[in-house]
Amino acid sequence: ILLIACACFNGGLCYGMCSVSIVGIITDCFTDEEQRGSVMGWYNGAMALVGAVLSFAYGMAATVRWELASQVNWASALVVILAIIFIPACPPRAAAPEEKAEKVKGEKGWAKRLIPLVIAFFLTSFAAMSIMTFIDLFVTGNNLGDAALTGTFGSVQTIASFIACTFFGQLYKKFGNRLSIPCYFLIALAFLLMYLFPSKATLLLGAAIFGASWGTVYTYWFVRATVVVPESMVGTATGIITT
Repeated sequence: ILLIACACFNGGLCYGMCSVSIVGIITDCFTDEEQRGSVMGWYNGAMALVGAVLSFAYGMAATVRWELASQVNWASALVVILAIIFIPACPPRAAAPEEKAEKVKGEKGWAKRLIPLVIAFFLTSFAAMSIMTFIDLFVTGNNLGDAALTGTFGSVQTIASFIACTFFGQLYKKFGNRLSIPCYFLIALAFLLMYLFPSKATLLLGAAIFGASWGTVYTYWFVRATVVVPESMVGTATGIITT
């Protein structure tokens, strides 16, 4: 148990550091807000897709021999190699003198612009993840199926999130700061459908609606966190959002 706890702690620590670093790199390389939104969407979409593939690989390896599941972690070696090759090709952008002066003026009060975003992130994540944690109990409690259906739910959610994140740039360009509002309603709608009309069809429909809405609003939070604060505070803002 101690070994598992240490592994989880190390994984969480590394994920937190990498997540903030990647958002910072994207912010440095793509200064245009709409372009940054597109790349951020591709990044979150890729995470969803790779997560689905690795989960499938874990499951297949575990069915052969449970010890083999941990061997899938060697995929992280490929991530390290790709980082060494491609990250140096994206150097930080130096700010122009007039831009620096503008940023200095905007330093004060940056937290006030970030706090509403953090509150929305916390409340939505708390509500959604509390329900998602017990989705297997919902499935078995309503006699909808077994663990296979729960796995299908996760797959549909991941695929929908991947698709939504892929087109996030176009959505953000069209709706801008208003994009989060329909996402909140759609997340609530997904859970209401599953609660009021429990069936396999509404479960999978809810998974698709939730996955697409969650992927969209999750990316929105990260993009907005880099926009509402001065450039010098982007790392701090993304760290707060990630936490």
